[in-house]
Amino acid sequence: MGFLPEKLNYGELKLADTIRLLSICQNKSEKNLLQKALYHHKVSEEFYDRCAKAIGQFYKGSPDLQDRTDDLFQDSWILIFEEINFFETDSRWSEVECQKVFLFWMSQFANNLILNQWKKDKIEKKNFEKYTRFCIEDSKPGSIGKHNFKPTYDKQKFNKLWSKLNPMSREILLACADRDMFDDDGPKHFSPEFRKYICEKYDVKEDAIRQAKGRAIKALNSCKIE
Repeated sequence: MGFLPEKLNYGELKLADTIRLLSICQNKSEKNLLQKALYHHKVSEEFYDRCAKAIGQFYKGSPDLQDRTDDLFQDSWILIFEEINFFETDSRWSEVECQKVFLFWMSQFANNLILNQWKKDKIEKKNFEKYTRFCIEDSKPGSIGKHNFKPTYDKQKFNKLWSKLNPMSREILLACADRDMFDDDGPKHFSPEFRKYICEKYDVKEDAIRQAKGRAIKALNSCKIE
């Protein structure tokens, strides 16, 4: 048996009351309703705007900026609901004050997620560029060419391509570079362990690896310096 009246209008709850009730609620159905009420509270609209502004500072011009913002918004809410018990309300707060403090608290989750993702993207990009220095150059005979190569990919085009690639395609390209596999067709030269890893991580079949690899390499070739 829950502790909330059946006919309670969740839309009329004050923010502090919603948070307080959610932090002590043990009834699953009531908890879902309170989470829904909090998610649809007007503070959520302000939070989305903050997410959009914050991620825009890191990924401005990225073609998937909208998707990144939506993902950040949803991922932040997951953490917020997990940690809501640690947010302490004050009975002396007005509704405006509560929204201001709660919005600041929420933003910390979003900011941490952005920074972690940005650092991860930078590492992946740095690793990929390191690989390309040795693996994605025009064929040159002997060791002289290997030590004195010239860049063969347009950095601006590459950066644009990298921002468009989904995580699976990025990981496949990194694996291709690591194994010098940019010329072979299909995933057959990937180890069984790597193929299984990709299939399980992204819930795809092996044929999807071949297709993703083919599309990514084709796009990568378009970045070559003529």
